[in-house]
Amino acid sequence: MTERAFTGASAGRQPFVVRPFVGIVVFRNVARTRATQLWAPTVRPGRWSKGFPALYASLSLEVSLAERVKRSTIDAVELTVGEETVALGMVADLTAMQARRQVRVTLRGLTGADYMVPQRIGARAYYAGLAGLLVPAAIKPVARQYPTIIVRLDDVRLRFRTPSSGVNLVVFPERMRRGDSLREIFRYNCVVQGVREGA
Repeated sequence: MTERAFTGASAGRQPFVVRPFVGIVVFRNVARTRATQLWAPTVRPGRWSKGFPALYASLSLEVSLAERVKRSTIDAVELTVGEETVALGMVADLTAMQARRQVRVTLRGLTGADYMVPQRIGARAYYAGLAGLLVPAAIKPVARQYPTIIVRLDDVRLRFRTPSSGVNLVVFPERMRRGDSLREIFRYNCVVQGVREGA
């Protein structure tokens, strides 16, 4: 797997560590009422996007669920969860400290409450023609407040320890090239609920 520094004409002077991202399963969830839009990119502003469509997914189920609990807290929500295999030729990786140093950002700057820095980086990657970003998940506060996640799947009740860190994949579908692909391999419905510390 080849890595290289990338400074596209629209990327400014900040190099990205770019590499292919192939054969990895990613996880995404939406409210069950929006199941038909499970893999549809959002045009609403997000942590890594503003003014262009992006699809947010996670590299593990637990991280995907923690991202949901960040919004739903202790409310039980009916979800549709999906898994996809991914093949993207040009993805910027911001998960390693060295890669963040090249872009002159800190982990706190990427995962804090202010979206300005990650949105700026997402825009540079998008306009430079990259298909996506591997980014640290901003879930540390979720793990502190809701250390357990309960998942009800039919008659089965599962308990997950909420992760305090993880990796998300942000895909820019408009920048996907020939050979890039997102293919769903599985989906199911479940009910997810965060549990407060001491509850």
